[in-house]
Amino acid sequence: NYVIQIRTTGTGSKIKSFLQEKKKDLVRGISAEQVLKEIGIFQKDLIQEKITDGSFAPNAASTVKKKGSSKPLIDTGRMRQSVNYEIKQKGSGD
Repeated sequence: NYVIQIRTTGTGSKIKSFLQEKKKDLVRGISAEQVLKEIGIFQKDLIQEKITDGSFAPNAASTVKKKGSSKPLIDTGRMRQSVNYEIKQKGSGD
C-alpha cells in the first residue's frame, strides 16, 4: 500500500501525460514500487530543471558581486543536488 501525492503547477500537462503512462504500466503488471520510483525520479528531475532554468527575478547586483553569478537559487549547486525522493509505505508515520 503506497500513497502518491503530486501537486501540479505550470507543467501540468507534462505531469498528467507522464502519470497516464505510469497508470498504463501498472495495468501491464509493472510493480507499484517500480512505478513509484519512476515517478520519484521524474519529479526530482522537474524540480532540478526548475531550479536551473526557472524564470526567477534576477539576483541583486550586490548578490552577483558576492557569489560571482547572476543565477538565482544556484550558488554552489548543493541545494539542487540535494533534491531527492523517498517512497514510504502508507501509514508509516509521515
